[in-house]
Amino acid sequence: MGCQWVQAVVLAGGAGESFGVITSQERPKPLLPVGNRPLISYPLRMLESAGFQDVIVVTSGEEVHKSVCKFVESYTGKMHVQVVSTETTGSADALRAIAHKITYENFMVVSGDLICDVSISSLVVSHCSREAMLTSVLKPIKNLTDPETGKPAKAVDYFGLSADGKRLLLATSASDVGRQLKLRRSVLRLDNQVTIRTDLRDSHLYLFSRRALEILEHHPNMHSVKEHLVPYLILRQVAGNRPVAKKADPLTEDKPDEVGASPLVADEATPENVSNNPSQDKLARFTHIALPSLSGCFVHILPETTYCQRVNSLVFYGDANREVRLLPIQYFKTTQIPARR
Repeated sequence: MGCQWVQAVVLAGGAGESFGVITSQERPKPLLPVGNRPLISYPLRMLESAGFQDVIVVTSGEEVHKSVCKFVESYTGKMHVQVVSTETTGSADALRAIAHKITYENFMVVSGDLICDVSISSLVVSHCSREAMLTSVLKPIKNLTDPETGKPAKAVDYFGLSADGKRLLLATSASDVGRQLKLRRSVLRLDNQVTIRTDLRDSHLYLFSRRALEILEHHPNMHSVKEHLVPYLILRQVAGNRPVAKKADPLTEDKPDEVGASPLVADEATPENVSNNPSQDKLARFTHIALPSLSGCFVHILPETTYCQRVNSLVFYGDANREVRLLPIQYFKTTQIPARR
């Protein structure tokens, strides 16, 4: 199954007030020039090159919507691109708002400020052949540590991967981890050789089964794809339909267990310990509705040489304008999306 059978959603966002005076009503963040091209053109180019045919661009705010619509009108490629405006600010809220427009069995979600020179065709084929619920794209980075304490910096994410590096069994941030990083025993049942990595970064590029929209419908208090939906899907693939905060039967209870000399503790999130595990505590409120067992969550790790950067701050905006010139010339020749006039 190729990209023509997968829908794409580009979360373009709003005006980008955090960028200060370089944005305006006429030139909101999605239209900021990067390498003489509007920022939004980069994810669109990536989708076009992969063979996508149906793309939804989601904006926030009336003026941003008008500006992006005007830009998209100049597009002459093969993709059908529609621009939809929502009043929501969360990424999961945006998907929920346009769920009725997502009609394919699988869909890709990409941040509108992502510049990535990866070919995503093989990623789509892999996701569909596995009938996966989720495929998350991660980019290797150098380990970030606090120079004073030697501990992982707060911006670091923790990812738990299966022994073969294909299944995604844990995704949480350092701010959600207490004194110990705890794993559920059910994770170890799927794979007893879980590898915990902190040298990976979420690229905000995902493939979902359409069933993920059913979960968003059941849980209106899910607001973020990265912080809420993705961890929930990972949890459900290993926990089945048991509520996270419900204590297990004493006869079959997953008791805490130490994994060798590692600080990892395999633990079920019972009422007694859930407060010591902020990540699971955050998800407990999303697990009160029983759903059919969810299929697997997988990961695609980009090669270290791949350029993959979100332009979500002024610092990264400056970096992108310097670095985008180093991308292969084909990156610009394959698109029929116009440069900024």
